[in-house]
Amino acid sequence: MLTLVLQNAVTALIWVFALSSVGVYRNVSGHAERERPIAWLVTAIAFGAHALNKTVQSAMGIRAFAAGEGTQAWETFMFWNPIFNHSRTFLLLAYCGVLCHLSMRRAPLSPRYLRVTGALLAAGMAAGAVLGWAEHGFTELRHYSAVARWDVVEMLVLLGTLFAGMLGTRIDRVLWGLLGVYAFSLALNVLWFAAFSRTGMPGQWAPRPWEIQVYRVILFGLMAVLALYRLRQARRGIFVPALLEPSTRRVGFG
Repeated sequence: MLTLVLQNAVTALIWVFALSSVGVYRNVSGHAERERPIAWLVTAIAFGAHALNKTVQSAMGIRAFAAGEGTQAWETFMFWNPIFNHSRTFLLLAYCGVLCHLSMRRAPLSPRYLRVTGALLAAGMAAGAVLGWAEHGFTELRHYSAVARWDVVEMLVLLGTLFAGMLGTRIDRVLWGLLGVYAFSLALNVLWFAAFSRTGMPGQWAPRPWEIQVYRVILFGLMAVLALYRLRQARRGIFVPALLEPSTRRVGFG
């Protein structure tokens, strides 16, 4: 029950983060900021889809928990569980690719940029869903080992994205730091899920499910707070530079 409550708290925090990112995009304006808020909009789309995916999974999980192990609701949830988990991982892999390209691109963005971005994010989610479907249901050792492996891939891709963002000017400092927090959460995921896949093996330590959700609540809570802080700055017309840009503040546009 505690695990379920914490999982839903994580989902709520991701919604706060995603909706705050929309607010940042809508409130940041001015010639110098013409394309910078696009990174926040792409972030809002990706994590909004992430939150929606997780909300549906949580609703199915609550129904399965209420019905009990061995019921049809439980078996349905166990089948869909890997599909949901992998689809979110591949969604965010696609997000990292889009953000990396956005950071390195020097030419102005075309009007169809967001349509292409949406298609790439959807394709990433679909690819992850196919990978989850190929597992043919939830098995602890197989699924958690796969989650740990793909989290390693996602963490490495995200680190590359952070490096690209450091060199470019389309990711501001708050978003860069926020993504750094998410990279740290992926590093913890790799350690925890690698250990978690050994649950039930004699002589092997494995964390309890609720422990994983505790650090997720803390880290996604920090991400939500940073996004709300950036939204407050945007509403006040405060310019936030990229990581290696001079620290200047402008008030009055927007």
